[in-house]
Amino acid sequence: MGFFKFSAVNSSNETIESYLKADNKSSAESKLHLRGYDEIVLREAKIKLVTSTKASSRDLSVMCRQMSAILSSDMSILEGLLLICEQSNNFALELAVSNVYDQIMGSEHSQLSTAMKGEKIFPSYMVNLVTIGEASGNLDEVFIQLAQYYEKDSRIKQKIRTAVTYPILLTVLMIWVIGLLVVKILPMFDGMLKSMGGELPGITRGFLDMSTFLGQYGLYVLLGIAVIIIFFLWWSTTKVGKKFNDKMKLSIPGVSLLVKRLMTSKFARFLAMMLDSGVPLDESLEKLSDLLENEHIQEKLNKAKDKIKEGVSLAIAVREVGIFPPMLLRMLTVGERTGKLADMLKKSANFYDEDVDEALLRLTTVIEPVLIIILSIIIGTILLSIMLPLINIMRVVG
Repeated sequence: MGFFKFSAVNSSNETIESYLKADNKSSAESKLHLRGYDEIVLREAKIKLVTSTKASSRDLSVMCRQMSAILSSDMSILEGLLLICEQSNNFALELAVSNVYDQIMGSEHSQLSTAMKGEKIFPSYMVNLVTIGEASGNLDEVFIQLAQYYEKDSRIKQKIRTAVTYPILLTVLMIWVIGLLVVKILPMFDGMLKSMGGELPGITRGFLDMSTFLGQYGLYVLLGIAVIIIFFLWWSTTKVGKKFNDKMKLSIPGVSLLVKRLMTSKFARFLAMMLDSGVPLDESLEKLSDLLENEHIQEKLNKAKDKIKEGVSLAIAVREVGIFPPMLLRMLTVGERTGKLADMLKKSANFYDEDVDEALLRLTTVIEPVLIIILSIIIGTILLSIMLPLINIMRVVG
């Protein structure tokens, strides 16, 4: 397949200029005619276009808002996808939506979620949730939830970037200063003290030894670190590695609480959505296990599903998953006894959404002071290693 640049006039008599992916020029022209375009001017893109496999949370949020509005109107999904293609400011996202449009257009039985799975730019969380929306008949509501989720994700990332920017800049500056002190300044003190019959303190000698070691073997150290990082990244993609990482997320202090609350909110909200739409409980749990994107939790939810088939209540079955707080379990029990399980789940989801926001606020507030404290300790140690030789020199001179 190749890329083709085109200009055409759409049904609203607007001139559209964009790119299209197709096997050949004839195929590209056929696709554009199927979109209802006229006055097509098409040429092959001579330069190979490099596209990102990711889109920003903000771009995904805008797309989800558009899809929700489209599904709430009389417009078809195909018309909506075409409109998003024409209005998108992100080339990679525009091309992915274009491919989804072509796949649905070319197959009578192709669903939106199936077409999206073939495009790497769409996160698995989004694809899994769209699958749930199609199964439950609440696709417009799903896209509203996705838009809110990615808006929140964008705000979180911005807060974290703001919180760590200053400490990172300070870290880079201090690494440069530390390198200068260890490589240039401390050896001068060593020579001066030796000429006066003194010796460097242990802490300063340690820095000098480290400098000597890095000077001789620094390249090998960097190479070793690079190999370890590459191996870890590869291992993280394996089933064993992914399961280990997923389990670690639930064990890291501070992070584990946030992850568990986020999973609780997702679990409650989208289980309620499926139950309201008449999806059986065991089938709902199976779809939810993919939505949570944690293999460790998926295994436990599958066991809970099997217990429900055996006649065990939902509250008892999910208690053994081990991540849901007692309040949710109590709400599940009340919901099952009163026959208002979906209502109890919705109330729980709203509560834990607020809980997640507070946890994120606390986390982003703590990041900057913690990093600054760590840097202060390092800087203090370096300054101490400089001051001690100066004191020794003054003592020798005295």
